[in-house]
Amino acid sequence: DLAAWIRGGLPWPAGEDVSRAAKTSAPPRIPWSFQPVRPPPPGWDIDRFIHARLEERGLVPAPPAPKSELLRRVTFDLTGLPPTVDELKAFLADSSAQAFERVVDRLLGSVRFGERWGRHWMDVARYADSIGFGADYTLDEAWRYRDYVIDSFNGDKPYDDFVREQIAGDLLPDPVPVATGFLLLGPKELAEYDKEKLRMDVVDEQLNTIGQAFLGLTFGCARCHDHKFDPISTADYYALAGILRSTRTIPPGNISGPISGWNRRLREPTPENRKALADWTSQVARVRGRVVQIRERKSAAAEALALERAIARTSDAAEVQQLRSQLAKKKSVSPPTPEEEQRLEAEMVQALMRPKPDELLAVEDEPAPADLRVHIRGDVHNLGAPAPRGLPQALSTRATVPRGSGRLALADWLADPENPLTARVWVNRIWHHLLGEGLVRTVDNFGARGEPPSHPELLDYLAGRLRQERGSLKRLVREIVLSRTYRRASRGGTTDPENRLLGRRDRRRLDGESLRDAMLSISGELDPARGGSTMTYTGRLFVPYESSALPIDPWRRRAVYLPVYRGTTLPDVLEVFDGAPPGLVTGRRASTTVPTQALFLLNSPFVLDRSRAAAKSLTGRTELDDRGRLAQLYRTLFCRAPSEAEARRALEFLDGRDAWTELVQALLSSNEFLFLE
Repeated sequence: DLAAWIRGGLPWPAGEDVSRAAKTSAPPRIPWSFQPVRPPPPGWDIDRFIHARLEERGLVPAPPAPKSELLRRVTFDLTGLPPTVDELKAFLADSSAQAFERVVDRLLGSVRFGERWGRHWMDVARYADSIGFGADYTLDEAWRYRDYVIDSFNGDKPYDDFVREQIAGDLLPDPVPVATGFLLLGPKELAEYDKEKLRMDVVDEQLNTIGQAFLGLTFGCARCHDHKFDPISTADYYALAGILRSTRTIPPGNISGPISGWNRRLREPTPENRKALADWTSQVARVRGRVVQIRERKSAAAEALALERAIARTSDAAEVQQLRSQLAKKKSVSPPTPEEEQRLEAEMVQALMRPKPDELLAVEDEPAPADLRVHIRGDVHNLGAPAPRGLPQALSTRATVPRGSGRLALADWLADPENPLTARVWVNRIWHHLLGEGLVRTVDNFGARGEPPSHPELLDYLAGRLRQERGSLKRLVREIVLSRTYRRASRGGTTDPENRLLGRRDRRRLDGESLRDAMLSISGELDPARGGSTMTYTGRLFVPYESSALPIDPWRRRAVYLPVYRGTTLPDVLEVFDGAPPGLVTGRRASTTVPTQALFLLNSPFVLDRSRAAAKSLTGRTELDDRGRLAQLYRTLFCRAPSEAEARRALEFLDGRDAWTELVQALLSSNEFLFLE
């Protein structure tokens, strides 16, 4: 047909024919995820859905997991930490039918639950403590959003409230402006001269994050053209973009030269708080100035050494004289001593930890909300048809949102219990974190290019249970972990290579945060302090040589509290063990097995220090002999006693001065420690 059309001179159909063809074309296919949630058959539960599919295929499920494996599994899944030896003893000694229920209820009531599950949400919210890109300024108040998330999960905030607050918390009858930090946390290229382009780039990032986080849809694809796979048109995109463009994320005025800022507000804008904030900012600025001076002095010392080497290599008298003149200037600047640097770091920490009025990362409506016009091919200066603010036509019957920016209407629509996507996406995320794979494995994509669910009826059952339990995360987690499906062993049963029918439990490697925190817990060094700022540097981070001097991990607190700077690498253990990239929505992390992970465990000072501390604690147990210490170590690391062969080999090894440290490090590097059965 194409060849015949070319031979015929490429005749183009008349306009009326084009219209007729458009009218007779098939309507766009509506994905399964857009359909209403279907109620389950009466009396069905999680295990019945799973067992029915296994029976269809003639598969026999694995037996229940041993109690010690189950305790280690559920403790890491719910708190991100290992169980203690006392917790293991108590669980093994409890032979009642309610023993595991009591464990689950204890873990759900722990403040460590919110820290663990808050980190899962921070992956989705692309949390970081700096902006990223060239002008990488720190987001000094980002930690308040982090603490809001952790507190929300510990308090079992209903999911619809959690969603509504992050989109429009400042507009609610009981305002929660700190929650709207969700919209501000994304990466931004603030050094942009075209301010309208900057604002629309920020809107695009926000829209894509909202779409993936709450709906599993990639709205950003429709910025330049209709979505190629999902029923999201360019008009829909700009209807939504108008809502966020009418929201102030980038305020008027710049913070430095052409570099724009981001919206902040005092929780209580009283004159006293304004003055206190000015005093705090002034003191931090003074310390920051001293940091710059120290680094300039260190740089001068390095440049002086380079000049001395250049002088030694040249025989040109004129060049030597010029180099010596430069050297004299560099030599006149004394390099800082270690004592000076230590004093400065202490002063910096003291300045930043001073009480500061609650300044929040929070959005607000623009004074004059307005609709956008379609930007042809995404170009802010090439405008097309008007796009009144509203919701996607394929997903909502509400065409426009005329009040204010429209954010409150957007939040209400996202949080509506009848919105099929929001509920399905959230329960799928929960299942993913507890079972290792989502029922929909593409956890951030429920569109046409996403993978369909392995158990669609079970997914709808969980979405329905979320509604029945009024959005309670803890109740849904409890139901899942008490199911026989969750409690199965990772071995046994008949073969299902990808385990898509969930006849057994997949082995999973600990994520970077759990691995780091477990080592600190085992060595007795984990700092239980919660919340607050943990940054020891604020300001602009983009200068290349600064990155090596950043105090990435000076604390012994949980990894969820480590500052994450977009302009540098993640803290080392998170970088090596697949931490979430802070610039992207990450509902499912990569899971790699590479040589650098083994090399890290063998050579990292962090691992060696934890091994040394754990060994010191063990050898200090004078009431135990070496066999007793070994049994204590195995129960702490693996929730089991060593076999006779393991004990014999270890006791033969324990005759050197550093043998206990080396033994602990070897066990911390083992697959049994790194993986959950």
